[in-house]
Amino acid sequence: MRPLAVLLLVSLLLLPAGALAGEAAAVLVSASGPVVVVRGGSEIAASFGTSLETGDVVRAGKDGRASILYASGAMVEVGSGGEATVKVDDGGGPLLATAAGSAGELADFAQVAASDEGLAALPTLRSGGVEEGAPLHPRGTVVADTQPTFTWTEVPDALEYTVILQGEGEAAGRHGAAGPAWSPESGLEPGGEWTWQVEALTEDGPVTSNPVNFSVADTETVEKYAALHAELAPMLESGDPGKADAAAWMLAGWCGNRHLYGDAIVALEGLTARHPERKELFLQLGSLYQATGRTAEAVAAYRRAAHD
Repeated sequence: MRPLAVLLLVSLLLLPAGALAGEAAAVLVSASGPVVVVRGGSEIAASFGTSLETGDVVRAGKDGRASILYASGAMVEVGSGGEATVKVDDGGGPLLATAAGSAGELADFAQVAASDEGLAALPTLRSGGVEEGAPLHPRGTVVADTQPTFTWTEVPDALEYTVILQGEGEAAGRHGAAGPAWSPESGLEPGGEWTWQVEALTEDGPVTSNPVNFSVADTETVEKYAALHAELAPMLESGDPGKADAAAWMLAGWCGNRHLYGDAIVALEGLTARHPERKELFLQLGSLYQATGRTAEAVAAYRRAAHD
């Protein structure tokens, strides 16, 4: 590995001042692949910061994706082959119409694709059909630690938890946990793919999350990850803010490029805490939060990137 050779370059993309406070109904906070905004029969180039008006249609082609942030703080994601028409309720929140048909008011976040019959809510703990809001980690990421720590939002009055882990290896099965965190006693095999969910036992009965997926990095990536950490440790622990920031930025870039989103998030969270004025960091952090299902945090990060 070349010393300190990997750096993720992120352009400084700032939204116009007041993009969410003026006449705009919403704003485009991410667009990748073939994405267009259709307004009055004409197509408008879609990019971060594009202001959206009521009636605009955000359309994603094959392998395209886009995210719309409304003034209310709600965010809508448009998936490959899908589209969303920008409409707002009296509170500035989204009323969403898709290519698959009309949908009702959106409370927080939904993914829309051509194959969807409606809105797909993010995985959360559920009890009697009520979304309790308990994002799981790891989710939607690759991990380099073969004994990762599984975490979830604490469920009020939970007596105990059970982690249900599905995959190839000794760790597969049901595992008890006293609190909202658990780690396997035996390591997960490099290159493996896993599905997991958590069940909380309460006095009213069990509360179970939807299953989520993650994977373990292959052996080569695990070894390179350890070597990079060892290489950057002197800079991270030097006490020199400039060196520490450079190391954290390099680590975030290396991990992000290899889909180690959880590790990239940790590095970027440290950078945004030290540099709250750097909007491009919040933009990158928001995209990683979104990729790993941490929607409320993604919205907050995007809003930090969008406002002065």
